[in-house]
Amino acid sequence: LYRPPNPERAGHPARFRFQTRGSAIRILVLDDEPFMHRVLVHMLASLGFPEVETRDDGAATLAELAAGAQAPDLILLDLNMPRMDGIEFLRGLAEQGYAGSVVLVSAEGERVLQMTEKLVQAHRMEVLGHLRKPVSLAALAAIVQKWRPASAASEKAELYGPEALRA
Repeated sequence: LYRPPNPERAGHPARFRFQTRGSAIRILVLDDEPFMHRVLVHMLASLGFPEVETRDDGAATLAELAAGAQAPDLILLDLNMPRMDGIEFLRGLAEQGYAGSVVLVSAEGERVLQMTEKLVQAHRMEVLGHLRKPVSLAALAAIVQKWRPASAASEKAELYGPEALRA
């Protein structure tokens, strides 16, 4: 089910709520391209995640979360967006104490994606991996399969110190 971003809801707490495989998981696709919303929502639906929220603006999404919206369990995040890029969005999530998981989605090179994964981990957030655009269903399925509730994910999160980030 594709639900395009609704500008009328700006300033109101977003509702990220879904049922799948017998348990609730809240999924957000944050990408500035409506086409990517449709593609990822369709792929996730075929994997058993029938409802997925979409947003096209990182700053507005952070504002919704700061205003008390329930945070998604899993965010598929584009790195290259206008107004606020994915890196800035990740910093904002960290400042808000985000406890969910992140999947990076980008056409950037492998090195950029790996460094961004390390940045996410340095902020003590769970990163499940990254997907290169165009996203394949098999790659998405493999990454989403890694998702665990925040309490289970935090038990095995690998933290990177300053030395590891310089590598």
